[in-house]
Amino acid sequence: MSQIKTAVQIAACRILGSYRVHCMLHPQRAFRGLRRAKEYLKLHDGNRSATRILLCDVPNHGNLGDQAIALAEEAYLSGLGLRYDEVDQIGGIEDLVYYRHILPLDTTVILHGGGNMGSLYKSFEFLRAADIGAFPHGKVISMPQTADYRDSEGRMLSRYMRHVYSSADHVMLLARDEPSFETMKRLFPMVQVELTPDIVMTYETPYAHVPLAGRQGALVAFRSDGEVATHPTFEDVSDRLNALGLSDVRKTDTALGTGGLLNIPADKREPMVYGKLEEFSRARIVVTDRLHGMVMSAITGTPCVAFNNSNGKVRALYETWLRSCPYIRFSDGTDWRECVEDVLETSDNCYDFSGFRDKFDVVAEYLK
Repeated sequence: MSQIKTAVQIAACRILGSYRVHCMLHPQRAFRGLRRAKEYLKLHDGNRSATRILLCDVPNHGNLGDQAIALAEEAYLSGLGLRYDEVDQIGGIEDLVYYRHILPLDTTVILHGGGNMGSLYKSFEFLRAADIGAFPHGKVISMPQTADYRDSEGRMLSRYMRHVYSSADHVMLLARDEPSFETMKRLFPMVQVELTPDIVMTYETPYAHVPLAGRQGALVAFRSDGEVATHPTFEDVSDRLNALGLSDVRKTDTALGTGGLLNIPADKREPMVYGKLEEFSRARIVVTDRLHGMVMSAITGTPCVAFNNSNGKVRALYETWLRSCPYIRFSDGTDWRECVEDVLETSDNCYDFSGFRDKFDVVAEYLK
């Protein structure tokens, strides 16, 4: 049934365009956006905004990894001295319609990064298609992503997205690991594909240079969603860390779940991400199967043992970018005890922000 629904949605989007389909599915929101645009143009004598960059699909949900990506994207664009507007997931099609009518037709569309290219989070593919359809004459940059199109739905989506990317004038896709890089080059040969780190790996905060001396306790951040693979139990990890002299072992997560935390306003994004980074920076070790649990450990200089998730993105990122980092280790599940001992023995927790930022020089050139 899921495949049939996806096939029908793809057919509708191929015929009408994903932007139009989203407007038709949410007519009241689309009309609100259009009214706002008319009011703006009336106030400005029909002149469109001078802003030429739109950052799309910025998250409002409680996954702090995605929130950290948004902060890093904003910091990157601001660091280049670029002016931009944002469409977040709450504003959705209303904001997209609004900006479609007040920004130049050749506006550069920047698509939020993450790990949602493929069928596991297929709704994001249609959002990206709508963003591109709203500004078909502008440049398109997809910020660093993991791509996974291995199942039948994924293959359908890859063919549709090939059609979408081909309809745009200029497209650059950023892959955040080598397997995704090879997948994107194979599936989307008509676009420019570049290999870059996850952009959070460039995000330097006040918690970036905390020495190991004085740190206490351990954090265990394991998934409980559809991306779970295999890892030891919290109790097993806690027992091992207790035996190594760490008595304070606590559960944490980079996803905040439900209960009112699914709609995080933009002004709460930085305090909430900073709170999690501070928590990591105080820990002596982190054990996790979350990609951004590993990345947040890296950028806070926190020793970490990482396990894989269901689609392999944790291992892929580690092998591509963090294999030489002395305080980060990846475990296949059989050697985790040895990995824990290894990272606890390291005294070097220096992190090379500038080296990872240099990988984005190609993006800066593209945005000029």
